[in-house]
Amino acid sequence: MTKTPLKKVAYFSLNSFLGGAETATLNYCSSHLKFGQWIPILILLNEGELAIKARSLGVETYVLNSQVKFRNPFSLIRCAKKLKSYLSKNNIQMIHSSMGYAQLISSLATLGTDIKKVWYQHGPVGTIFDRCASLFKSDYTLYNSLYLKEKGDKVPATFSHRSKVVPPIVEEIDLKLKNSDVIRFSHIGRIAPFKNLDMTIRVLAKIKPSQFIFNIFGDAHSALEKEYLEYLKELVKEFNLEDSIVFKGFESNLEHIYQQTDCVLHSSLVYEPFGLTIAEALVSGLPVICSRNSGAVEEFQNNRECLTHQNEKELEHCIRELLEMSFEKRLDMVERAKEKSRRLFSSKNVINNLEDCYNEI
Repeated sequence: MTKTPLKKVAYFSLNSFLGGAETATLNYCSSHLKFGQWIPILILLNEGELAIKARSLGVETYVLNSQVKFRNPFSLIRCAKKLKSYLSKNNIQMIHSSMGYAQLISSLATLGTDIKKVWYQHGPVGTIFDRCASLFKSDYTLYNSLYLKEKGDKVPATFSHRSKVVPPIVEEIDLKLKNSDVIRFSHIGRIAPFKNLDMTIRVLAKIKPSQFIFNIFGDAHSALEKEYLEYLKELVKEFNLEDSIVFKGFESNLEHIYQQTDCVLHSSLVYEPFGLTIAEALVSGLPVICSRNSGAVEEFQNNRECLTHQNEKELEHCIRELLEMSFEKRLDMVERAKEKSRRLFSSKNVINNLEDCYNEI
């Protein structure tokens, strides 16, 4: 009896730290091992946190040990040669590149080969790397949200290609929603001007402080962000809300954050390609108030599975609605959101969706 040849897919990421796109790539690799038919191999430029984590999960990991600078074409060529050598020696049928820069290098590495190419866009799109990578053929271009797909499909390309939305895998944290007279809202993420936290503070200043606590989890990194953080603290003092609005700083333990949260409050009006914080809350069973400008809630219905806003007036309406909502109605809302989230973001469903694309090629 003839054995079916193994199908290998190489996931190529330039970064070795665990950012959003890198975590998504790692989750795909580990979930192939649990639920998929394709064998994943993670290829990185250098050693780092991502390589260590991948190996601990049993993901075969290869490091090119290559320094790449876009302004130095020779560094690109050297890296592409190393990558091509590894792909050919290990009989790789498919390479899945994370973002435009990786797609550019993998395109150079696969010139003259039969290796199929998948380009995954986590956002943003339309960068100089995207435009350069678009000079080379991609067999499938994948996006983490419909918004990003619509933007990405408009980037000029020298080839016709298939494109599809395949969301990231979102891990569920098992929670039990608590009934309380004081609602604990939480912002989770960077403290930056585009997050519009000042708008949230102005809205909360119109509400009785005895009704809520607003915990702000996150750090400011750049000089501009640190200046914005100081402005927010002054705003809290101006409205005499020091007891109701608390700056918690960065917290890495998401489960611990959720234990202090009754509703995740997201006030950014800038379109976010996905919005992992929002998706994590939805799949874990927390009520969510967020802008409609988030790829994570494209499939979710306002007032049924979450509460969405588009400006300061609508944000105030959402907060008041949540405060006045019965506990039973909140439970119904989060259960509907959890059911849909599991269908959209579970490891098994996402990997099946992803491998359908691979098999289609």
